[in-house]
Amino acid sequence: MILKNFLFLNIRSEKNIIRIFKNELEHSKLVFNGSSGLLAVSGGVDSVVMAHLFLSFKKKFKLNLAIVHLNHCSRNGDSDQDESFVRQLADSIDVPFFSERWESHQESNFEENARKKRYAFFESKRSEMNYDWISTAHQANDQSETILMRLINGSSYRGLLGISKEKGKLFRPLLGFSKQELINYSKVNGLRFRYDSTNDDNYYDRNRIRNTIIPKIEIINPNFNETVVRTIRNFNEINCLIEEQVRNVYSKLVSISEEGYFKINCKGLKNIPLLIQKELIRAIANCDEEIWRGYIWDELHNFLLYSSTGNILKISNKIRILKDRDYFLIREISTAENSSHIFPKDSFPPFQIDFSRFSFSMAFAKQEIHFSNDPTIEFINYNRLKGSLLLRKWKEGDRMIPLGMKNQKKISDILIDEKINRFNKEDQYVLTSNDEIVWLCGLRLDDRFKVSDSTSSVVKINWFKK
Repeated sequence: MILKNFLFLNIRSEKNIIRIFKNELEHSKLVFNGSSGLLAVSGGVDSVVMAHLFLSFKKKFKLNLAIVHLNHCSRNGDSDQDESFVRQLADSIDVPFFSERWESHQESNFEENARKKRYAFFESKRSEMNYDWISTAHQANDQSETILMRLINGSSYRGLLGISKEKGKLFRPLLGFSKQELINYSKVNGLRFRYDSTNDDNYYDRNRIRNTIIPKIEIINPNFNETVVRTIRNFNEINCLIEEQVRNVYSKLVSISEEGYFKINCKGLKNIPLLIQKELIRAIANCDEEIWRGYIWDELHNFLLYSSTGNILKISNKIRILKDRDYFLIREISTAENSSHIFPKDSFPPFQIDFSRFSFSMAFAKQEIHFSNDPTIEFINYNRLKGSLLLRKWKEGDRMIPLGMKNQKKISDILIDEKINRFNKEDQYVLTSNDEIVWLCGLRLDDRFKVSDSTSSVVKINWFKK
């Protein structure tokens, strides 16, 4: 047996832990009667105590539990023993066990890479097996270490919100307990656990904070962990007020453009505290919290204060913000529409090509032609087309003869004249024939391809936004 008296709980100090844990389950938005959850168990004391507590309430809450474990293939085989221990633990309490082996081939950032891999594995298994939530064993000491690391490395106020009790499908019910409380609990209940010797290695920043810095802080304040917990609670209360302000500002100043990106009125934004401005951008961008490091906040701070029309700030690999005259525009970076499309003349029309934001269609005009001022619909002289047609993104140096003009004009100048913002410029396509631009899609027809009285065959082309 790995666990001694696994279900027998009758010590007063232990009862407080049980009572608080039960309260966490009852007030959780993730855990509900009959729900299923993965317990992330490393084999250390924290996760073993977590498994013990969950098992104590398995029947009461009708929980369907399983244990998940990532073997980091490290510490000269000790990680294999960890996996074996956790597997035996799962067997002894009769719950399913899922594990995966992962070996890092990068010496740098091992802890960060391992953490990302763990969460990715846990989530993939949760999704694959259709579990409702994942529980990890983070406790109060982890909070203190995390807060100090964020202060040292630089953080916005959000970094002082600490580790979230619930985030997405993640549940962390032990955040209210100190490491020593969990150790005492394990002793009272005779729980065995594994010890990771790398926790003593001060090569890693978190270990240095845990083993060196926090003990010195506790000389000044022996209740440092409790102080951190109170501070986190205070900052979370402040954050509730900030989020309410952000919601109010969003409803007044934010709209969605025809192209599908967010527009923020700059004039209205100037009257809003800068912190609320930044939080509004963060809420719209909806990036992982890891993106919002101190330097990103600094760059966003300066961008909001000093940017001019045409300036772009890349917030992440997916999100950018553009200053465009009276608006800030925010949109996701799309790489899906960079392809070109070639159409041999003898193979068209009709046809239609769909992009994520636009559609292009081409068909012979079989009825009487009705010209309009709508630039998204044009009629072209089919007989003027030579060879294959090419639909592609415009590029610097492109020129055309706009309808009604005699001389060529740079595409870039036309886009400037039309006050096309940088985001829309990136989405701008041209239709070409034999390297001549037929149409600046949705904006201008080339005069050389216009329909005249002598035109015998007419093609209708359409570029419309979704």
